[in-house]
Amino acid sequence: MVLDIEHIIPKSEFLKHMFTMKNLSVSCKRCNMLIKKNDLTFLDIPLHALPRRKFRSKYYKFIHPNLDNIEEHLELNIVRKGRVRFIKYLVQNESKKGAFTYNYFRLRELELDAANQAQGRTKKVIRDHIAAEAFRRLVENS
Repeated sequence: MVLDIEHIIPKSEFLKHMFTMKNLSVSCKRCNMLIKKNDLTFLDIPLHALPRRKFRSKYYKFIHPNLDNIEEHLELNIVRKGRVRFIKYLVQNESKKGAFTYNYFRLRELELDAANQAQGRTKKVIRDHIAAEAFRRLVENS
């Protein structure tokens, strides 16, 4: 996994906070460069309407890595059976931020990719019936 330094509010939109710690995080290239990019739909109100103190959890639809306790909203479960590894993200307590984050960053794709890698496959179909059953149980328990 290749990591990026992520500007939560893109520096192209908010140069003043380019080095503000609450606006910086570590992100994988997939989430930063392919999904989020310069998007601002994760803000609860338009950027120009944000008050002077922009770094408050209530202004963000997704889990803000510097303002929110991630585990209150989303849990990562990893099940390993020998060399086979499955991952499943579980939204906690019907968290709106957890659900938004799961959908926004397309975390289901990561779950399926892990299942496919465990089988040595690149398609997003689980063909091994034992692996498919294990993944189905993970999904049902979420």
